[in-house]
Amino acid sequence: MTKFLRSSKFVEYSAGTIVTQYAILFVSLVSSIITARLLGPAGLGQLTLLLLIPWFATVFGRMGVGHSVNYHFGKLSPAKIIVNSLILSGVLGILCMAATFLVAYFFKGTLLKDVNWNLIIFSIFFIPFYILSDHLAGLLQGLYKLHLRNIIYFFQAVINLVMMAFFVILMKWGVSGAVGASMFSLVFLAFALAVPVMKEIKGKELKIDLNIMKQIFGYGLKSHVGNITKDLSYRINIPIINYYLMPISVGYYTIAVQLAEVIWKIPESISSVLLPKIVQMKKEQAYLFTPLIMRTLFVPLLACCLAVLVFGQALIVLIYGKEFLPSASLIVFLLPGILSLSFWKIIISDLIAQGHAEKYSATSVLSLATMVILNLLLIPVMGIQGAAIALSLSYIATTGLALIFYARLTKNSFKNLLLPTAADVDIYKKLLGVGSPRT
Repeated sequence: MTKFLRSSKFVEYSAGTIVTQYAILFVSLVSSIITARLLGPAGLGQLTLLLLIPWFATVFGRMGVGHSVNYHFGKLSPAKIIVNSLILSGVLGILCMAATFLVAYFFKGTLLKDVNWNLIIFSIFFIPFYILSDHLAGLLQGLYKLHLRNIIYFFQAVINLVMMAFFVILMKWGVSGAVGASMFSLVFLAFALAVPVMKEIKGKELKIDLNIMKQIFGYGLKSHVGNITKDLSYRINIPIINYYLMPISVGYYTIAVQLAEVIWKIPESISSVLLPKIVQMKKEQAYLFTPLIMRTLFVPLLACCLAVLVFGQALIVLIYGKEFLPSASLIVFLLPGILSLSFWKIIISDLIAQGHAEKYSATSVLSLATMVILNLLLIPVMGIQGAAIALSLSYIATTGLALIFYARLTKNSFKNLLLPTAADVDIYKKLLGVGSPRT
């Protein structure tokens, strides 16, 4: 197992992705400070709702193509996968944009109340770029050009920061400027991701292959239900909060979630490297490798949660100002769910890579169902604290089901999945070049 870790560059790619994710987080934090300080809780709430519209549309419209291309890269011609997945992306983007106009118009007086209609229309026009970027990122992941993908995402964050400063601080365009900055950086992201992907194609390979398109679309559908329900469970409570309360409550909740989700950068980075590698591994290797990753993460993630719990209030006041102090009271309710779902992210990457996308969908459906039900029950009674509690309970239930699926499939016990062993310590020492492994 140690030899495989070294030869696969898994540790190198994971570490590089984690470093890049936190660099992006730092730049994004500066952008967040600008918007929070200048727009205030109510303005930030409106911005959050505006950016959620194309985000929700992408959740429904990408059709699992990103996961599908990763799964098929070891089985089909890379060039043919690229060509046909990008054709799918264009068609899906246009259809999704048209459908979103109708849906947004229907909800503009309820879930989208107090949100500028012209800005809603503006954000909808960029939906094809959201879907295209998502699929291009999946292609780079499948090609295992993870360093390049990380660099592009970092520069997108920098461009978003620069444009945010220009539009919001210098031009003083408020919410409109913040939306414009986000869309400008999105267009950059799509074109930057497209350049290295298109280099993999030769002129003679630019052909439509309906059979390959069918395979990509077919497997994508298996995980698409999971994608929809997973992503909706991340943010579905935001429009519900706006429905029962108002944009200012959305602003408070957004800041609390952003701080808590800092913890996710580690498991998300590792899972993005894990998925394409598990595709290449034998099942026996994968059944040992993924539990090792989970056990390794347990203590660091727990420590991160404790740090956020202890310093969260001080950070919110220092960074965003006293007007966001209500956000601090939500952190204690959010952290149990955030920690729990960190392990779900690792498990699900393994299951998708091994062709068990239906289990991904099952856990995500549970997450969304419990999230919506609990939000409808708790928000009217407890306000935004009810939304935070609903999030945690939903994520804990989801991770529990994923652990059951994975334990049954791999014959691993819960203890073997979460608690480090003495043998693990030997592996860590060898990876770090310290001491020698036991025999």
